[in-house]
Amino acid sequence: MANITAERLRKLMQLLDIPNVQLAKALNVDPSLVSRWLAKGFGKRHAEEHALSVGRYIIARHQSADAVSRLRSCLSLTPEAELTEERMAAFLVPELYLVSNITPPTMLSGFRTTIAERAGMQEALFLNRHISELSALLQQELAAAVPGSTVDIFLSSEAVATASKPEVLRVIRECSQELDLHWRVVIRSSSNASLSAKLLGAYMPLLVLGRLHASVLLGTPETFTAGMTLLIPGRSAVLITEVIHRSCDALASVIRDRDTLAGLQANFEDSLRSARPLMTAYDDHFIRNIVELFAEEYCTPGTLDVVKSGMNPMYYTPEEYGRILKKLGMEGSEYDWRMQYFHELNSGLPGFMRSSRSREVLSLSMLEKIVETGRCRMPGMYFMTSGIAYIDREDIAALLDDLIRYLEEYPDFHILLLAEDSLFSPNSCWHIKSSKHVDIHTWNIDAPILVVSDRVLMIEEFQHYFDAMWERTATGTTNKDTIRELQRLRDKCLAGGKA
Repeated sequence: MANITAERLRKLMQLLDIPNVQLAKALNVDPSLVSRWLAKGFGKRHAEEHALSVGRYIIARHQSADAVSRLRSCLSLTPEAELTEERMAAFLVPELYLVSNITPPTMLSGFRTTIAERAGMQEALFLNRHISELSALLQQELAAAVPGSTVDIFLSSEAVATASKPEVLRVIRECSQELDLHWRVVIRSSSNASLSAKLLGAYMPLLVLGRLHASVLLGTPETFTAGMTLLIPGRSAVLITEVIHRSCDALASVIRDRDTLAGLQANFEDSLRSARPLMTAYDDHFIRNIVELFAEEYCTPGTLDVVKSGMNPMYYTPEEYGRILKKLGMEGSEYDWRMQYFHELNSGLPGFMRSSRSREVLSLSMLEKIVETGRCRMPGMYFMTSGIAYIDREDIAALLDDLIRYLEEYPDFHILLLAEDSLFSPNSCWHIKSSKHVDIHTWNIDAPILVVSDRVLMIEEFQHYFDAMWERTATGTTNKDTIRELQRLRDKCLAGGKA
């Protein structure tokens, strides 16, 4: 909590115009100590003593109506709450009021006891009732996670309101991006479609980027309390409890005890094994399954919507596709069976294009990079093999030509080129086949993964997300505009990546 303490101390001193030297003199400490507080917080050993001293001084020396009003607003006190040194201390060091590592539950240990007893046990438990307090706590714990690690979340009900609070979602998204975090979520669901859809919609940015995998554990509806537990590997567990369907504020506690963390993690793994994944994962050993998926998307009637950071070889002519297979070293029977599958896919594509609408959102930034380098990374499964494959400048230009050809020939085929990098995850895509499935595909790793869901709830939420994005970004853009941009990219590619 040291950073939070430092930030809040600075806020109070700025609010009341208290210089470092003045505070140091009033508390009879060296000014360098105050500077240390402002940089790193109080430190655990003397946190209670320093927090109370600062609170006592501020209340004693700032009693004007204006100062008191500003202080109450800063602390978010309710009208009936009294401005006390204990509340000041709790504001400065929220950890003093977090109930964690408690045995039995009604006992507090260490320096927390004194302040909790004086402020009252109920108020101690409710310190983090304001969403800003809760999001600050999550920020602190998640910021300490190991980069690239996976954080587990268990929701005891789809009715947990905290899980979809904008402040909480912001912290999760920011930490996910800054630390490359991934998430496994288990939702204990009572099959309340409305609440489940709202919850999935809140986490859609992480779902579409392939950073979050969700599973559902069927159960009876929660009618009393519901909880959200975050397990941060090697660090802590954050337990959040709220009263179902009431305006009461949530309670939060942090657990760091290793045995307790190990038990919670074991229980999460048990729940995960019993839960039904909302999406099924395939690696590149499931080539036949993946080819069948491509056939359903590109050879059967029904709308197809795609968001991609990369290029799609499904639009190649058989001759161009065969040329790439040979460049990848495919010969004899290895070449023949792959070409047979591609011929079947390619022959079904015109019928699909004539009968169905298809919309694609492509990353303009990624396409610029591809044509400049003359090298495009693709998942090997696109060529019915494992690992990663690369196509060269010749094949990149040919694929751009093929996209132009399809746009000119089929009026219900639309491509939107966007430079908004936040909408894309590098070397990844997601597809929605109407009423059939949604899939997320990433090849930014050496072993590409494809996850698929045929759950109606997932399909509808992805579709809603795509439609809203398309409506927001496609206004005023025509296929002619896209064709001109693709022609520019093709010419740039053929010119060696130079405009």
